[in-house]
Amino acid sequence: MMVNYYEGMFLTHNKEARKDTDYLAEHITSLVEKAGGKVEKMCKWDERRLAYPIKGVTHGVYFLSYLSADSTFDAKLRAEVRLSGLVLRNLLVRKDAIPEEIETFDETQARLAAASEGTEDGGPPRSGGAPPPRGPAPGARTGTAAPAAPAAPKTETAPKTETETAPKTETEPAPASESAPAAATKTEPSGDAGPTQGDS
Repeated sequence: MMVNYYEGMFLTHNKEARKDTDYLAEHITSLVEKAGGKVEKMCKWDERRLAYPIKGVTHGVYFLSYLSADSTFDAKLRAEVRLSGLVLRNLLVRKDAIPEEIETFDETQARLAAASEGTEDGGPPRSGGAPPPRGPAPGARTGTAAPAAPAAPKTETAPKTETETAPKTETEPAPASESAPAAATKTEPSGDAGPTQGDS
C-alpha cells in the first residue's frame, strides 16, 4: 500500500474551541483515524470571523494538520467530517512530503509581509520567487501614440495633356423641395384596375 501525504485544514466550531482546543484536536485526530489515516503534525492555526455563516456559525477556529494515508482516504474523511457536528469544513491538499515544522498563521503573515516589503523597496524578494516585472508587459499599450507608418514613395507621372486639363462643368443638384413633389406624383388608374399603392 502506497502512503500519500496530505496537508489538511479543518474549520471547527468556535464555541467548542473556547471551551477546550485540545478536545477539538483530539476530535479531528479521531476523525482522521476512523478514515484510515494518521495525524503526523497538528496545530491550532487561527481564529477568525467567517465570510458567511456556516450552519449558523459566524466565527471559527482553523486547525492545520499534516496527515499520512492511502489513496482512498480523502473520500472516507469527507464522510466522517459530514457526520461530525464540530468540524464545519475541511480541505485536503496532497503533498510530496511533510515539512519539518508547521508554520503558524502569525508566522505566515510575517513572512508574507517581509516578502512584500522586499519587493516594494526595489530590492530582491526576501523569500523565493522572482520579483514582479517592472515596466509594461511585452506587447502592452503604453499610452503613447504609435509611430506613423512611412509614406508611400511618390512615383513620377507623365505630363498632363489638354484634354485632361479641360475645365469641368459643374452641375448643381436640384433643391430638395423641388424634387420631393415630383416623387409624390400619383398616376390615375385607367379603367377598373382597382386602387394602386398610392391610393388609400
